[in-house]
Amino acid sequence: MSLKQTIKRILKEEKSKIEQFVLDSIDEIGLQKTSYKMGLPISKLVEISNTEINHYVAKLLILEFFNEGKLTKKFKEFEIKINEEGTFIWICDNVPHDGNFDGKIFIEVMATPYYESQRSTPVELDWCGVEDNETGEIIYEFDGGGDFFTLFPNPKKFETIEDVIEWYELSYLYKVHKIITKNFLPPAIGKIEDELDWLNRN
Repeated sequence: MSLKQTIKRILKEEKSKIEQFVLDSIDEIGLQKTSYKMGLPISKLVEISNTEINHYVAKLLILEFFNEGKLTKKFKEFEIKINEEGTFIWICDNVPHDGNFDGKIFIEVMATPYYESQRSTPVELDWCGVEDNETGEIIYEFDGGGDFFTLFPNPKKFETIEDVIEWYELSYLYKVHKIITKNFLPPAIGKIEDELDWLNRN
């Protein structure tokens, strides 16, 4: 056996030992604790261990990539943030609208992919209102109160890490945006119009 072949064999054996060590750790304490213990990102552990990317792992990968700035955080008129609880919040403080009133609509919508590791994305209006164009004073505001809620199913698993990124960029973003603009905004604008009309008459 040549020196080159010997080196390749040794490296292959070492790689196998590392993979097994990672697998054992994941089996024993889970992905998140293994990531913290070894100082390696979830995505790297998934690659090393060839872990199946189910709904739970997909959620961890999305959180990791989002926090690292690898996923879109501003989509069309919305800014996307994650709060302390890990909830994805879509925010816009000047929503384009054709309502029969003057003022800027502001809106916040919760839309967390694989919320609590479920196989769906719940989309819920958290807060909405309108403010005066000139003064910035809030004229009227309301919370969703469960009246503005829907969800859509997510893939049960992914073949590769790249598939997770592709799903977020090409499916999740567009579906959430459509729900907000087509399902939530029209009745929200109607609610604002009714309230402002009542205020103006009293």
